[in-house]
Amino acid sequence: MRLRRTAPASAQRRGWLAEPPVAHRGLHDASRPENSLAAFEQACALGYAIELDVLLTADGIPVVIHDADTARLTGVGLDVASSTLAQLKELRLTGSDESIPMMEEVARLVGRRTPILVELKSGPKPAAVCPGVLQSLREYDVTFALMSFDPRMLSWVRRHSPSSTRVQLSGALRGEPLPLIAKVLVRSMVTNLATWPHAIAYDIGSAPSASLTFWRRLLRCPVLFWTVDSPAGLDRARHLNGNPIFETIRP
Repeated sequence: MRLRRTAPASAQRRGWLAEPPVAHRGLHDASRPENSLAAFEQACALGYAIELDVLLTADGIPVVIHDADTARLTGVGLDVASSTLAQLKELRLTGSDESIPMMEEVARLVGRRTPILVELKSGPKPAAVCPGVLQSLREYDVTFALMSFDPRMLSWVRRHSPSSTRVQLSGALRGEPLPLIAKVLVRSMVTNLATWPHAIAYDIGSAPSASLTFWRRLLRCPVLFWTVDSPAGLDRARHLNGNPIFETIRP
């Protein structure tokens, strides 16, 4: 089987995957909740790229939130996938007046100011969540990459939006409640043969690894390390020649 690396259609807009550092769920702190417009504004103001998470509401709207349940972030437990946008907008992120933002709101806020690394969470079908996310990002001319543990997401993107930048998430996934076959696929990244990502985002606690070394060399791609939350972690990411996805510190 012969592997052939296809030159990216917009390589000039992918250099950011190696620089600048990426603020995990925005530049959040005690007054700016994670994945909030305030946290994204702060990242833009200080020149960091942004990482964020997307889920789908019951009425098909992509919203920016990490957890499938809103309890941790709002104090009120709602299942995101079973709730409408209107129901979610009634909630406030803990310690602030911020609401759960739509992907469209974030794209409008950020625009051309800084790149966004969008994690497509497992759960929604790719055909349900990806078109809306792409529409918002393109409408506001955002420089972006789509990232997921789930290779089905990246496969959909490769088929339906081949010029969009794809990033495969990976790591050892120790302690994660996943079927063994799912862990094997994510750890080995064998599905890269189908998705052919432009970059890898790897758990810094799992690096270095044979699979990361193999795919990094084969794809000739940048690597981002998540989640870097200490000066020692930042030094380690740099030693491993990767771009940090960081929180609680400032590179």
